[in-house]
Amino acid sequence: DFSLDIFPVMLDDDARYQCQVGPGLSGEPGIRSKFASLTVLVPPEPPRIVQGDFLVTTEDREIELECVSLAGKPAAEIGDTKYKFSNLRTSPKIQNLNRKT
Repeated sequence: DFSLDIFPVMLDDDARYQCQVGPGLSGEPGIRSKFASLTVLVPPEPPRIVQGDFLVTTEDREIELECVSLAGKPAAEIGDTKYKFSNLRTSPKIQNLNRKT
């Protein structure tokens, strides 16, 4: 068995691989397979709001929240989450706000 076992697969293993057979004893030329590309995917970290976990603002003001998710390969795609809230805590009471634009 001339298999290549990669365990555990690491990000550095993301590469092109090829099988090769050396020249034969009778002078036959060596042969090579086509290349196979191994792509290693890495799940992104959970998304987080850059400005922090607890924010305070005043009514009738605009607030912009930046959402990031790091370390993914390929990089995570974060959609527009403006006005998509759940379990939004307001003072003096708690209300659920599910608003989409």
